[in-house]
Amino acid sequence: MDPPDPQYLRPSISAETHVSRGDLASACRSGDFAKIKKLATRNNSGQSLTDYLTYGLVPAFSANQIGVVRYLLDHGADPNDRIVTIMAARGCSLPIFEALLKKGWNINVLVLRGVSTLSYVTSSSSITLPICD
Repeated sequence: MDPPDPQYLRPSISAETHVSRGDLASACRSGDFAKIKKLATRNNSGQSLTDYLTYGLVPAFSANQIGVVRYLLDHGADPNDRIVTIMAARGCSLPIFEALLKKGWNINVLVLRGVSTLSYVTSSSSITLPICD
């Protein structure tokens, strides 16, 4: 039997990437704008700036850090990333929806079991009433 190809013996994502992404996630959850700005400008994650900033959206959603969400979107985070769309739909936060929509969020994408984001959100009891008010 041949030995495994060496490329499969090394992690495909460097340790620096994990540290950088972890730092970004932590800063986004806590709303630490100074740290977010510093991390965004030096981005040593190995990812494009868009991918890196997009990664920060989900932790910001989970902590309801709408200011952070707006900052990330204003600086290039992708509102139409699949994970972002799923997590935004599950979170049912009207301010987050508004921020995403202002940046071109496509709410007609099929994301959850063949259901569009719009259908999923409007069938959720936690968001139906605020939309109707």
